Amino acid sequence: SEAKKKAAADLAAKNLAQLQKIDIAASKILDKMPFAAIYRIDPVKKEWNNANCEGTLFVYQRADRPYFSFLIANRNDPSDFIEPLTMNHNLRLDGNFIYFHKDNSSIQALWFHEMSDTQRVFNLLQKLVDKLKASTTEQARAAGGIKAPNTAATVSTNPPQTSKSVDILQMIKSA
Repeated sequence: SEAKKKAAADLAAKNLAQLQKIDIAASKILDKMPFAAIYRIDPVKKEWNNANCEGTLFVYQRADRPYFSFLIANRNDPSDFIEPLTMNHNLRLDGNFIYFHKDNSSIQALWFHEMSDTQRVFNLLQKLVDKLKASTTEQARAAGGIKAPNTAATVSTNPPQTSKSVDILQMIKSA
């Protein structure tokens, strides 16, 4: 109904306004989850610990670089968790967890109640990372005068194959 559409639009506008209080460059919310938590690995004990950061997760587009980020509006602490997405992010889906790291940073994990939510957010994050890789490749081709192949590039939303990149789970086990 019209009333429900208006209420949803009002809520989306309020959410974006709240997000912009934290990140002024936020321009569009791509997905939202009412609850997610961050886990970090303890390198000494070699075990995962809740990072005391949980709350609403926003995956969003920004008006400036980095063009995509995700954020947890932390219910436990005044400091929120913000992770700008880059083409160097490695993501791995495992049950209710999305493991992620970039470059030489430590591995962290997002945890969700429902596996279907985990899968949906993983697909979106992987799609955004792939989009960043593709746009960087296009820029490099343009700068270097390399011709792009004639085939249309499609962005896969399937989980990455382990042989394709660093196996995060293997890194976790060997930590």
